[in-house]
Amino acid sequence: MRKTPSDHSFRILFQTALDPILIWNNARQCVDVNAAGCELLGYSYEEMLGLTIDEVSSVDLRATVPERWAMFLELGTISGEWTLCRKDGTSRLVEFRGTANFVPGLHLAFVRDLTEQKAAEQEVARQREQLRAVSARLSRVSEHERTELARELHDQLGQLLTALKMDAAFVRRQLPGDSNRSEELRSKLTNIADGLDTAIQEVRRISAEMRPVALDRLGLLEALAWLCEEF
Repeated sequence: MRKTPSDHSFRILFQTALDPILIWNNARQCVDVNAAGCELLGYSYEEMLGLTIDEVSSVDLRATVPERWAMFLELGTISGEWTLCRKDGTSRLVEFRGTANFVPGLHLAFVRDLTEQKAAEQEVARQREQLRAVSARLSRVSEHERTELARELHDQLGQLLTALKMDAAFVRRQLPGDSNRSEELRSKLTNIADGLDTAIQEVRRISAEMRPVALDRLGLLEALAWLCEEF
């Protein structure tokens, strides 16, 4: 096996690095690896030596290794994301950066495990999607409740106030017209009728603001036009 650089400072940095570092020869075989690299792939140091990039890559990527390796040697550098296969068969998603011929015939690869980070990002995305779905559902429920309440205000309360106004008008007509007491009651009934008119208008206004009738009957554009006119 070809010896890797033995410079003391390099070896210290190589062995104590927190991220995996691997060294490959021209045959794509591992000739050196630090402790973090062994831990990442689940092999002992002795087991790692001689393993090829093909063997530690996920099955679906192995067919692409020769082409990418040739491109790497031609360009001198390569970086990106890759899926590695551990000794126990599980996969790890990693970010890598490679330098070809950092020593003639030897190629250096720095690796960073992204598995937990990607899983966390996917979980956050999933939770956000759930929140969006819940928010949309609450919005639909709220809109339904507003629609029902607006209809009840407009139909039931509006009809009740209108009926009271008609009753007040009927009573007013039954009063005799030749007494001060009748005039006083007639004035009171007129005030009641005016108040009922105001209440009816307010009910219609509140109902329309909660759910414009034009929205259901004529559509969004007409409802927006009505709101603009009201404003």
